[in-house]
Amino acid sequence: MLTSAWNLLNEEYAKNLKRIPESGIYRIFCDEKIRHSAQVLGAANYILKHDAFFAKQDSEFIKTAKTAALLHDVARFDEAFNKFKFPEKTYNHSREGAKILSNIKVFAHPQILLPVKYHGDIYIAPLYEDPDYIKQPPEIRIQIDKIAKLVRDADKIANLHLFYNSREHMEKLVLSGFIVNQLKNKSPSEKIMQDFKNEKLLKTPELICRSERLLQLIAWVFDLNFQSSVQFCEKLNLFTKMISAFNENCESVEIQEIVANKLKNYIFNNYQITVKG
Repeated sequence: MLTSAWNLLNEEYAKNLKRIPESGIYRIFCDEKIRHSAQVLGAANYILKHDAFFAKQDSEFIKTAKTAALLHDVARFDEAFNKFKFPEKTYNHSREGAKILSNIKVFAHPQILLPVKYHGDIYIAPLYEDPDYIKQPPEIRIQIDKIAKLVRDADKIANLHLFYNSREHMEKLVLSGFIVNQLKNKSPSEKIMQDFKNEKLLKTPELICRSERLLQLIAWVFDLNFQSSVQFCEKLNLFTKMISAFNENCESVEIQEIVANKLKNYIFNNYQITVKG
């Protein structure tokens, strides 16, 4: 199944490169999504090897979970073409990815389709309202839930690792829309800080300055689902890098301390992991 998944990714990649310019942002986008898909599979492999639930599952289930992780962004290549050809239209790559996979027999299973369909939603809750989820027997719903959370965690870890290990990627992919001189080191608003303290995920349209965008990434930690996900983030030194990047872009030392303490206390209280530094 994984071989078929890799073949499909490469087919979608090649198909769309023929339809968009070979240079510029769209080519870079497609190249990055191929790498990202492999990195998400890598993060998923770590979680699968270190989580108690997945350790009890058979090899077919593990293959299915890995396939969902690898194919979560299968529609990103069509998205690149659509952004090039129809820039005014919105394109939901999560929903479109599920549509692509639903037409391919080997991938047309709820344990793959539904995790792909909802991996990009800010919260996972819409999954549980989907008729295709509701109609499944309880044991299949558990499998879908676990794989969906696996994909969401692995996707976040891969993105965080990319952002915090490349200043170029951080600037281009995360902060490019927030480089306004007077807002560069502005502290988050009171509302954004309150949402963060309440462990809410932060919505992009509500963000104004760089510190708020970086706080949004820190808040992703509130949506991690597995002990092994948090362990892997700490292994990659992501939490320390999160705090450092936020501090560089937030003028208030008091808020810097609030954010660092909130993050460290949340991780320790929920996962008994001490953040270094």
